[in-house]
Amino acid sequence: MSRLSHLTTIAATGLTAVALTASMSACSSSSDDAADQGSDQQVSAAADTDAGSDSTDETEAAAEPTVPDGYTLTEVPGAELSIAVPSDWTTLTSDTVANTEFVSALATTLGRTEDETIAMLDSLALYTMDTSGTSDYAENLNVEIAEGFSSMPSENDMVALLENQNNEDAGMVFQPGTYTETTTASGQDAVVETYTLPIDGGPTTEGTYVVVYANGGDDLALIAISTDDAERTQELADVILGSI
Repeated sequence: MSRLSHLTTIAATGLTAVALTASMSACSSSSDDAADQGSDQQVSAAADTDAGSDSTDETEAAAEPTVPDGYTLTEVPGAELSIAVPSDWTTLTSDTVANTEFVSALATTLGRTEDETIAMLDSLALYTMDTSGTSDYAENLNVEIAEGFSSMPSENDMVALLENQNNEDAGMVFQPGTYTETTTASGQDAVVETYTLPIDGGPTTEGTYVVVYANGGDDLALIAISTDDAERTQELADVILGSI
């Protein structure tokens, strides 16, 4: 049993960085199946020369990752992974942390200083957020890479991940929702865990973790999505899975 430690997620409105220490069963031997699933984001299914039917072509077309209008395929640095994010959101990666305009806008949205914001984001591979100010809730998602984990987390792992973020004194208690084993558009294994996070004196987060392979199947990418509407969160999760 390995420990998934020192992960950071930005969970909701107030917004504080919380260390995650959920136990996850990782197959250090890394099965061929896992490596194959995470080895390339692009679909590479070759057509069967003996069964070159229209149905085969349709299946391959349906499996091709897509990016809907209003979204931009965005590279997650150091992950060999790209995901679709809303085009009108502002995105920070390790390559753009020097963007003082973005850091300033994000700090204002979060109610933090710029130095606090930079420190909070240090462990994230990617952070993107609606900084338009047109809603009382600033929708956001972030990506963190769990190195050395080559198998998908179980339901118990995901529940433990959420429980380890609880801060009862601050009125933050994560309520696990539904655990789903699924696949990305290109057929890679993925896991989705929904949750609800009521905040004392603030709006309730309807969040979701989407877990996919990174770095050729050697690591996992934990994608945390936060909005105040479960249907909107599901929409974002579906778009991300459909873009991989």
